[in-house]
Amino acid sequence: AYQQLTDLTARGERDIKFLIEVAPLIAHRVSRKMEENSRDKIIEIAIKNGVLPYSPVCLACFSALYDDVHGKAASIGRKLLKPKPNYTEADAYNAISDLRHIELAAASNAMFENEPFALCTADQGLAEFWSALKIQGERTPDNLLELHYCLSTDLLPRLMQKEINELAEILQLPQT
Repeated sequence: AYQQLTDLTARGERDIKFLIEVAPLIAHRVSRKMEENSRDKIIEIAIKNGVLPYSPVCLACFSALYDDVHGKAASIGRKLLKPKPNYTEADAYNAISDLRHIELAAASNAMFENEPFALCTADQGLAEFWSALKIQGERTPDNLLELHYCLSTDLLPRLMQKEINELAEILQLPQT
């Protein structure tokens, strides 16, 4: 578990580089006809930067990509990441810090499974992301931590459940 925590720094640096590159692609709503191209570009950038396509940072980007098509409300990912064309390292650092808060909360929940646990935040996007992903930490037999989550229409409002399942396959999202 300690090694996983020390690895967060290197992973954070990769996630920041990834977000700086991807944010301009999702800064504005993407048309339905450009979704597939944008999805593939996000996956390509993730892989190039050593980021898992099904990691929380990527899922937040997909949430922004698959925003409500009518633009009635910002998606959870858009609220969390706050993407813009000139996304800075500070913007990315802030978003990654929020995501790490969720990951560490899930990991803590797994480590202290017999203790009551709650995520407390005033950040609406963060709370909605936690709830939409149904994120859970689990201890493996060799005492490592794994995160599990589910994709939903709350997270990806433009997609139907069939499309969400297809996206999960494309991303190779581990099954819970």
